[in-house]
Amino acid sequence: MEVINHRVWFANRSKDARGTRRVSRRRVFKDGAASSARMCTGVPRVMSDKIRRLPGALRHGGFSKIAILPGEDPDEFEQLHRGLIEEWRPNGPTEDDAVLTMAAAIWRKARVQKFRRAKLYQEQFDPTCPTYDRASALHRFCGVIRDYPASFELALKTLPTEQANQLRTKFPQKQFDSIAKWISAITKEIETVMLPRVEPPPNLAPEVLLVDSAEFLSDEEFNKELVAEERLNGIIDRAMKRLIQAKGIKELLYRAPAVEDARKSTSTVRKIAKGK
Repeated sequence: MEVINHRVWFANRSKDARGTRRVSRRRVFKDGAASSARMCTGVPRVMSDKIRRLPGALRHGGFSKIAILPGEDPDEFEQLHRGLIEEWRPNGPTEDDAVLTMAAAIWRKARVQKFRRAKLYQEQFDPTCPTYDRASALHRFCGVIRDYPASFELALKTLPTEQANQLRTKFPQKQFDSIAKWISAITKEIETVMLPRVEPPPNLAPEVLLVDSAEFLSDEEFNKELVAEERLNGIIDRAMKRLIQAKGIKELLYRAPAVEDARKSTSTVRKIAKGK
């Protein structure tokens, strides 16, 4: 039976018709760390390093998406996400997902505060709310009717009932030759009579302003805010732990084959030394 020398056979097989050796597509890794990286990740170490340096948004485009509501800036979220990527250097879909979870939770924390400010701003012009600001409502009313006189009745809903009835009774539109004169008379009444009665003094103490804020931020509202913040902080903490655990497990997987190769190499050297 003919004995085949596999090394000679493989060398001849890898030559073309002219006898020139072809370059194999499969790279042989002699370095122990490189071979262990290939066993763990399935890609060469050099390629793995290049992939690791890419930001997550480029490696996995789907992980950089989140629902952006009207009024929010997607570039602002992208900046937050990239900042976390620079901070944590995620490698792979698992770590990218953890970083995205952290970014989404931080974004939602900021969103809660933005929506609360928007709600406060809206309630400044709602006569039924405790944080209603009479002076701000009158200023806004003047601006609206100057730009959109046809919205007079709709704008009156932002004023208390007594003020709205006063303006309707004292300034009926049919008594004026033009809309411009009608609007001018109304705004003059507001600026000279109504506003001086409701505008706060210029040097009002902050404690006085906090009284209205205390009415808005009731115990129920305060508890809701704390519960929401604690829930989002919990999401951030769990995502951070998941990210750290993933990095730790990968580090162990990368090191184990390399350590084993180093141990075998050391053992081989010792055997050779003993043989000498």
